[in-house]
Amino acid sequence: MVVVLVLAAACSSGDDAAPTSTGTASGTPTSASATTGPPNTAAPTSAPSRTVAATTTLTQSCGTGGDLSRPSQSRTFKTGDGVDRTWLLALPSGYDHSEPAPVVFNLHGAGSNGAEQYVYGNFIEQAERDGALLVMPEALEVNGRPAWSPGEPGSGDDLDFIAELVDLLRSEYCTGSFYAAGMSSGGFMTTALACWADSPFEAFGPVTFAFYNPSACADAAPRPIVYFHGSDDDTVPFDGTDGGLDAAPVTAQEWADHNGCDPDPIEEQIGDEVRRLTWEGCAASTDFYIVDGGGHTWPGSLAIEAFGHTTDQISASDIIWDLFLG
Repeated sequence: MVVVLVLAAACSSGDDAAPTSTGTASGTPTSASATTGPPNTAAPTSAPSRTVAATTTLTQSCGTGGDLSRPSQSRTFKTGDGVDRTWLLALPSGYDHSEPAPVVFNLHGAGSNGAEQYVYGNFIEQAERDGALLVMPEALEVNGRPAWSPGEPGSGDDLDFIAELVDLLRSEYCTGSFYAAGMSSGGFMTTALACWADSPFEAFGPVTFAFYNPSACADAAPRPIVYFHGSDDDTVPFDGTDGGLDAAPVTAQEWADHNGCDPDPIEEQIGDEVRRLTWEGCAASTDFYIVDGGGHTWPGSLAIEAFGHTTDQISASDIIWDLFLG
């Protein structure tokens, strides 16, 4: 399969009710325009938490009625707040409706969409090999382009959307553990899911953007996390911003502290472009990959010149997958 990426735009700096209806399935596009721009949202200032039992217990669930006729599906459902939300689903060829399958959410960047993230943050081979469901939810527009906005619990924002989508998947498919990864604004949303005290997700892989906010994250259990950031990222600056965005190494250290790790990481050089910082003594695995000279890019993916250098010395997809299912 040949996948062609076309730049659509240059990157700038920048209810608790169950779903009430589902849309029809259609084929997932295999070509995409990559516009993984910066997030338009700030880190939550209060702890994301929900009291809906269906989405707060890490259980295996075999639902019924899920569409098995098409391996790639684009679907919509109406949320409890009455908003139509779109998501993409890719089923492995060996999916067995009687055996719990892992579920990996792959969250796109600002200005992008689920089909583009399916190609760019590529877990296709890993999911087929390990029998996992890939889920690519789509954000609503924020300031004129799609971007993730976690919001407060019960606000109808994206934490509620993701919670309802988890419920829907559990009701229709045979699901095991849930995991979350994402690019840029999708990395922001991935981190918000890690901070959610009752998160149904078990491990997290943010790429090019993560945060740690004590008031939002303190109530969360230790979270297995692997974070990637390029030192020359002009979209989400590696060294942070005067507007309150912490430097990437500060955020990684804060997650290490949250996970109860030893204070100082062990640094390993990988090739001449990548440094891996690993903390020991943790209650949950904690790793941070720095791409020296790397841009606002997904390591090991297709190179997009407008977003800066993409290293091929590591594969973020392989490393994240190893955290999830290795």
